[in-house]
Amino acid sequence: MNPNQKHFLLIATWSIFLGIFPTHLKSTTHNEALIYNEEKRSSSPPYASIWAEDFAGLSDGTTNDSGTTSWTSTITQGTFEVRNGLVLFQGDNAGSNATWVSEEIDISNHTDISISYMVGDTGDAEKETSDSVRGYYILNNGSRVQFSNVTDDVPTPLLQSISGLNGNTVRIEIDFRVSYGNETYTIDDILVQGTSTSDSQAPTAPGSLSGTAASSSSIDLSWTASSDNVGVTGYKVYQDNVQIASNWGSTSYTVNGLMAATSYGFKVRASDAAGNDSPDSNSISVTTNSESTGGGGTSVWSEANTTASYNGEVAIGRATVPNGYKLAVEGHVRAREVRVDQENWPDYVFKEGYDLPTLEEIQEHIQEKGHLPNIPSATEVEANGVQLGEMDRLLLEKIEQLTLYVIQLKKENNQQQRTIEKLLNEYKSLEKR
Repeated sequence: MNPNQKHFLLIATWSIFLGIFPTHLKSTTHNEALIYNEEKRSSSPPYASIWAEDFAGLSDGTTNDSGTTSWTSTITQGTFEVRNGLVLFQGDNAGSNATWVSEEIDISNHTDISISYMVGDTGDAEKETSDSVRGYYILNNGSRVQFSNVTDDVPTPLLQSISGLNGNTVRIEIDFRVSYGNETYTIDDILVQGTSTSDSQAPTAPGSLSGTAASSSSIDLSWTASSDNVGVTGYKVYQDNVQIASNWGSTSYTVNGLMAATSYGFKVRASDAAGNDSPDSNSISVTTNSESTGGGGTSVWSEANTTASYNGEVAIGRATVPNGYKLAVEGHVRAREVRVDQENWPDYVFKEGYDLPTLEEIQEHIQEKGHLPNIPSATEVEANGVQLGEMDRLLLEKIEQLTLYVIQLKKENNQQQRTIEKLLNEYKSLEKR
């Protein structure tokens, strides 16, 4: 059943039930009005649905909903309830009224907000001038603005709407007022639409970053929360310009595995769900406490042990192991062989469908960035060092790409050589003539 048929059949059913079916309510008029209203709702600019309530699936007699599109109602006098997929308000005496209120609706990722709903009644008696259905919207700044008002007899469902709103949140209120008993109103298809926008707004910078040395190997950080037009999803913590935590869910963080009596620099950034990062917080420098006793604590096996039997962290030539590592050596390391386990080894370069960058693209990247694509810059290496396994993978990727370039050049060279030989033969033939 399409929406037009739903409106007509349900209103007709209510009217028969109440014994007040209006003789002038015709399906043709009803459908024409609905078609016109639906065209208005879907006209340009193209709207995306943000929030919708058609009351379908709610049990008869429902006066509040705690579902995904939650709403509440306040009934001073009269009957307010969902019946057959529509909301029906029926006054029973002078001064009957009720208010329908939506939840707080997030509109921050849309512009040109449009609010609309269908309003009608099941009676043919003339409404009093004080009888009404009034729609209001309440923006996040607290302003409550009336956007529509129906005071006449409206047996044919009528679209009430407001458009062009912008803000972060909106709440909808629909008020029913009846000054004479037995008058009725219905509402259906409440819809909030808007033009979707991509979230390009970054959160504000975290504030008041501070740090305290908790021990000779740890520092406690704290900061004030950032704000965002949609919402902050987490924080990134940087130690000496190297990220050590991502999507951290609170405004405090403990950095472990530090060296005693050593100064470290920290800063924090906030992130949102769209991947926007905030500006940096204030930068701070914090020095760990001096070590009062020898050794690195029970969590570290040190070089003083004669048997390497501990399965935790290992520090050689130093007292602590930096956060995120199992072995730290203060000095040079010599071995006959080192194995680095690797995944995603770059044989994918030779697979069909691999997108080999053009030499022009490589040249443009070098001119702009000063280094090869996907290879860390000299500045990054000086600050963060290199990971041997990952660097070997990247270097092999470049070697395999170079191999493909050489093969391409060889093919071009062969083709050029064949062309030259053909031209020489033609020249010799012309000479003989």
